[in-house]
Amino acid sequence: MPKAKATQEETSITKNNQPNSSHSPKSQAGQANSASQTSQASQASSDRFLAFEPVNQDLSVIGAGAWGTTLAIQTALQGLKVKLWARRPEVASRLKLDRENRALLPGHKFPLALTVTSDPAEAVSGSALIIWVVPSHAFREVVRVIIPHAHPKAVHISASKGIEAETFSTMTDILASETTGSQCLVG
Repeated sequence: MPKAKATQEETSITKNNQPNSSHSPKSQAGQANSASQTSQASQASSDRFLAFEPVNQDLSVIGAGAWGTTLAIQTALQGLKVKLWARRPEVASRLKLDRENRALLPGHKFPLALTVTSDPAEAVSGSALIIWVVPSHAFREVVRVIIPHAHPKAVHISASKGIEAETFSTMTDILASETTGSQCLVG
Protein backbone atom coordinates (compact mmCIF):
# COMPACT_ATOMS: atom_id res chain seq x y z
CA MET A 1 0.00 0.00 0.00
CA PRO A 2 1.49 3.35 -1.00
CA LYS A 3 2.18 5.86 1.73
CA ALA A 4 0.12 9.01 1.83
CA LYS A 5 2.05 12.08 0.78
CA ALA A 6 3.12 14.10 3.87
CA THR A 7 2.24 17.74 4.00
CA GLN A 8 4.97 20.36 3.98
CA GLU A 9 4.18 21.20 7.61
CA GLU A 10 4.63 17.58 8.67
CA THR A 11 8.02 17.23 6.97
CA SER A 12 9.41 20.61 7.94
CA ILE A 13 11.63 20.17 11.00
CA THR A 14 13.55 22.87 12.85
CA LYS A 15 17.17 22.55 13.94
CA ASN A 16 16.17 21.07 17.31
CA ASN A 17 14.00 18.41 15.61
CA GLN A 18 10.74 20.06 16.58
CA PRO A 19 7.97 20.43 14.03
CA ASN A 20 8.06 23.75 12.27
CA SER A 21 4.56 25.20 12.18
CA SER A 22 5.71 28.42 10.54
CA HIS A 23 3.67 27.67 7.47
CA SER A 24 0.30 28.43 9.03
CA PRO A 25 -0.98 32.01 8.64
CA LYS A 26 -1.55 32.26 12.39
CA SER A 27 2.05 31.23 13.12
CA GLN A 28 3.44 33.61 10.51
CA ALA A 29 1.57 36.54 12.06
CA GLY A 30 2.78 35.58 15.53
CA GLN A 31 6.35 35.21 14.28
CA ALA A 32 6.23 38.59 12.53
CA ASN A 33 4.93 40.25 15.71
CA SER A 34 7.57 38.47 17.81
CA ALA A 35 10.34 39.45 15.37
CA SER A 36 9.16 43.06 15.45
CA GLN A 37 9.16 43.11 19.27
CA THR A 38 12.61 41.50 19.37
CA SER A 39 13.94 44.04 16.88
CA GLN A 40 12.49 46.95 18.88
CA ALA A 41 13.92 45.59 22.16
CA SER A 42 17.29 45.05 20.53
CA GLN A 43 17.31 48.59 19.12
CA ALA A 44 16.33 50.06 22.50
CA SER A 45 19.08 48.07 24.19
CA SER A 46 21.58 49.13 21.54
CA ASP A 47 20.55 52.78 21.86
CA ARG A 48 20.96 52.63 25.64
CA PHE A 49 24.27 50.82 25.33
CA LEU A 50 25.76 53.31 22.87
CA ALA A 51 24.13 56.48 24.20
CA PHE A 52 27.24 58.03 25.69
CA GLU A 53 30.31 59.73 24.23
CA PRO A 54 33.07 59.08 23.44
CA VAL A 55 32.13 55.60 22.47
CA ASN A 56 33.05 53.42 19.61
CA GLN A 57 32.33 49.78 18.99
CA ASP A 58 35.34 48.74 21.06
CA LEU A 59 35.13 46.26 23.86
CA SER A 60 37.74 45.66 26.54
CA VAL A 61 38.72 42.39 28.16
CA ILE A 62 40.59 42.89 31.42
CA GLY A 63 42.75 39.86 32.12
CA ALA A 64 44.93 37.96 29.65
CA GLY A 65 44.79 34.50 31.19
CA ALA A 66 43.37 31.55 29.26
CA TRP A 67 39.72 32.53 29.84
CA GLY A 68 40.25 36.25 29.15
CA THR A 69 42.22 35.48 26.00
CA THR A 70 39.51 33.07 24.83
CA LEU A 71 36.78 35.69 25.34
CA ALA A 72 38.88 38.31 23.55
CA ILE A 73 39.53 36.05 20.55
CA GLN A 74 35.91 34.96 20.26
CA THR A 75 34.49 38.50 20.44
CA ALA A 76 37.08 39.74 17.92
CA LEU A 77 36.02 36.94 15.58
CA GLN A 78 32.48 38.38 15.77
CA GLY A 79 33.73 41.59 14.16
CA LEU A 80 34.22 43.76 17.24
CA LYS A 81 37.43 45.64 17.97
CA VAL A 82 38.77 44.13 21.18
CA LYS A 83 41.41 45.45 23.55
CA LEU A 84 42.96 42.79 25.78
CA TRP A 85 44.65 44.06 28.95
CA ALA A 86 47.56 42.15 30.49
CA ARG A 87 48.68 43.26 33.92
CA ARG A 88 52.37 42.70 33.29
CA PRO A 89 54.04 44.69 30.46
CA GLU A 90 56.30 41.77 29.54
CA VAL A 91 53.24 39.52 29.04
CA ALA A 92 51.54 42.17 26.89
CA SER A 93 54.72 42.53 24.80
CA ARG A 94 54.97 38.77 24.27
CA LEU A 95 51.28 38.54 23.29
CA LYS A 96 51.69 41.43 20.82
CA LEU A 97 54.81 39.91 19.30
CA ASP A 98 53.47 36.35 19.01
CA ARG A 99 49.88 37.36 18.13
CA GLU A 100 48.75 34.43 20.29
CA ASN A 101 48.90 33.36 23.94
CA ARG A 102 51.47 30.60 23.45
CA ALA A 103 51.77 29.92 27.18
CA LEU A 104 48.07 29.24 27.73
CA LEU A 105 46.40 28.83 24.30
CA PRO A 106 49.04 27.73 21.80
CA GLY A 107 47.90 27.65 18.20
CA HIS A 108 45.04 30.14 18.63
CA LYS A 109 46.15 33.18 16.63
CA PHE A 110 44.74 36.61 17.47
CA PRO A 111 42.35 38.09 14.92
CA LEU A 112 43.44 41.45 13.46
CA ALA A 113 40.67 43.16 15.46
CA LEU A 114 42.34 42.16 18.75
CA THR A 115 44.98 44.45 20.26
CA VAL A 116 46.94 43.94 23.46
CA THR A 117 48.10 46.47 26.03
CA SER A 118 49.28 46.74 29.61
CA ASP A 119 48.30 50.43 29.81
CA PRO A 120 45.07 50.79 31.84
CA ALA A 121 43.99 53.98 30.03
CA GLU A 122 44.55 52.49 26.58
CA ALA A 123 42.79 49.28 27.61
CA VAL A 124 39.41 50.91 28.29
CA SER A 125 39.54 54.18 26.39
CA GLY A 126 36.26 54.61 24.52
CA SER A 127 34.98 51.13 25.30
CA ALA A 128 31.27 50.79 25.89
CA LEU A 129 31.64 47.28 27.33
CA ILE A 130 34.28 46.01 29.73
CA ILE A 131 34.56 42.30 30.50
CA TRP A 132 36.44 41.53 33.71
CA VAL A 133 38.36 38.24 33.72
CA VAL A 134 40.68 38.64 36.70
CA PRO A 135 41.42 36.14 39.50
CA SER A 136 39.35 36.83 42.61
CA HIS A 137 42.39 37.44 44.83
CA ALA A 138 43.44 40.43 42.67
CA PHE A 139 40.02 41.55 41.43
CA ARG A 140 39.40 44.62 43.61
CA GLU A 141 42.94 45.91 43.13
CA VAL A 142 42.71 45.60 39.34
CA VAL A 143 39.28 47.25 39.28
CA ARG A 144 40.72 50.20 41.22
CA VAL A 145 43.59 50.53 38.72
CA ILE A 146 41.39 50.34 35.61
CA ILE A 147 38.14 52.05 36.61
CA PRO A 148 39.46 55.66 36.72
CA HIS A 149 40.13 55.34 32.97
CA ALA A 150 36.75 53.84 32.01
CA HIS A 151 33.77 55.83 30.83
CA PRO A 152 31.39 56.31 33.78
CA LYS A 153 28.50 54.74 31.86
CA ALA A 154 30.39 51.76 30.51
CA VAL A 155 28.70 48.41 31.00
CA HIS A 156 30.72 45.97 33.10
CA ILE A 157 30.45 42.20 32.95
CA SER A 158 32.23 39.94 35.40
CA ALA A 159 33.43 36.69 33.87
CA SER A 160 35.44 35.86 36.99
CA LYS A 161 34.50 33.28 39.55
CA GLY A 162 35.22 33.28 43.22
CA ILE A 163 34.70 35.23 46.41
CA GLU A 164 36.96 37.88 47.90
CA ALA A 165 38.55 36.24 50.96
CA GLU A 166 38.55 39.33 53.18
CA THR A 167 34.97 40.49 52.57
CA PHE A 168 33.21 37.40 51.16
CA SER A 169 32.06 39.64 48.28
CA THR A 170 31.41 38.18 44.85
CA MET A 171 33.19 39.74 41.89
CA THR A 172 29.93 41.32 40.79
CA ASP A 173 29.52 42.85 44.27
CA ILE A 174 33.01 44.32 44.00
CA LEU A 175 32.26 45.76 40.55
CA ALA A 176 29.00 47.28 41.81
CA SER A 177 30.72 48.91 44.78
CA GLU A 178 33.73 50.20 42.80
CA THR A 179 31.94 51.40 39.65
CA THR A 180 29.45 53.95 40.95
CA GLY A 181 27.23 55.20 38.15
CA SER A 182 28.06 52.35 35.81
CA GLN A 183 25.92 49.42 34.87
CA CYS A 184 27.12 46.10 36.21
CA LEU A 185 25.95 42.79 34.82
CA VAL A 186 26.62 39.31 36.09
CA GLY A 187 28.75 37.25 33.74
